[in-house]
Amino acid sequence: MVNPPMMLSKDLYAVCVWALLIAVIVAPFLFRFFLSREVAKKESTGIHGFRLKVKGQYYPGMVHEVMDVLRSMNLEATDATIETDNVVCIVTLTCSTRNQNEDLDDEKFEDVRKHVFEALDDDEGQIVITPFKDWSANGQASKA
Repeated sequence: MVNPPMMLSKDLYAVCVWALLIAVIVAPFLFRFFLSREVAKKESTGIHGFRLKVKGQYYPGMVHEVMDVLRSMNLEATDATIETDNVVCIVTLTCSTRNQNEDLDDEKFEDVRKHVFEALDDDEGQIVITPFKDWSANGQASKA
């Protein structure tokens, strides 16, 4: 029986096998190293809460929709004030993270703003977010 011609020489085949073996073994360690470096770069903001003020055209269920948005983002409202004249509604919520180890940053605030604005469904709506640095024992927040 005649051996068909090989696409790779035996030496080149051995080099490819060794390269693949080294890549499979080394990749997880390099991934962990670079991932830990990136995580270490991200500084803690120390912000765990914020005041959310939403102004928009009133409709029944508006506050529930805003609260649902916050719940879906792993946030909770601890205090709420609602003012309405059945035309315009102003909702002020004091919010915090459900996980006290989680910090809030500008990216999270932009996500909150975007999702709440979608829930408002009002092009003239206004959203103001005021972050708090920490919470004291009596529930008062200090501004960041």
